[in-house]
Amino acid sequence: WWVTSVSIFATLLSPISFLSLAGNSYAGTWIMWFAQLGMLLAIPLTIRFFLPIYSRLDIDTAYHYLELRFGSKGLRVLGAVMFIIYQVGRMSIIMYLPCMVLGSLTGISVNLLVGWALIMFYTLIGGFFAVCWTDFIQGSVLLIGVTFSLIFLLVHIDGGVGSIFAAFAAEHKFLAEDQPVFDINILRDSVFIMIVGAGFNTMGSYVSSQDIVQRFTTTTDRKKLNKMMLANGALSIFIATVFYLIGTGLYVFYQQNALPPAAAQDQIFASYIAFELPVGV
Repeated sequence: WWVTSVSIFATLLSPISFLSLAGNSYAGTWIMWFAQLGMLLAIPLTIRFFLPIYSRLDIDTAYHYLELRFGSKGLRVLGAVMFIIYQVGRMSIIMYLPCMVLGSLTGISVNLLVGWALIMFYTLIGGFFAVCWTDFIQGSVLLIGVTFSLIFLLVHIDGGVGSIFAAFAAEHKFLAEDQPVFDINILRDSVFIMIVGAGFNTMGSYVSSQDIVQRFTTTTDRKKLNKMMLANGALSIFIATVFYLIGTGLYVFYQQNALPPAAAQDQIFASYIAFELPVGV
């Protein structure tokens, strides 16, 4: 369950998150961080209402359930096709965004950096077992690397973590001065709508997105499934908090130091990695 938990974590946390979460808090506030707290809504609901179904039924995909529930093979095919179309678009962005950053930092063509062939190879040869363990390795590298980056950043900021909290207070980097915690108008940003909206959105991924549901099919043990979900939620909230601390830390750091060459919002963390972290890291 612990391998699969990290696999889910690595699947949900794409390179888009890696670049944009730190970029959000660097250029703005922590309002989007509250979306991660939607896990506190999504995970209990998934454990209570959906995991029992997936552990009880002998199904291979989320869309197999549609056929069983409504007696329609056409509905199963429609669900699968819609998921594939969505994933083609999502994966294109996920692959392209970090390649743009790496291309600008290394001078290598973006087309050469997209590694579809390697991913297809290990998936075809090793199957789902290879996918889970590769995700586990990638997720571990991400967790260790990002945590090291935060510690290294704090050591090299004049004032350390105190400077970040000073930015929270003096420059409203945590929440904007006029940011409501709750607003009766649900079309406006508020802390409440971020948590609830993101909670149901995340729950949608947990219960209907095949890249997540296929992890649930690795076991029918309810206790292991519950551990899988809880560990994934803890990892997700932890890493989001680290990313946002890095973003605010970079805001403070680059007030004290010169900006790197590639200093766009979504490239700020990648630029810090390239120009500030020890060579080889």
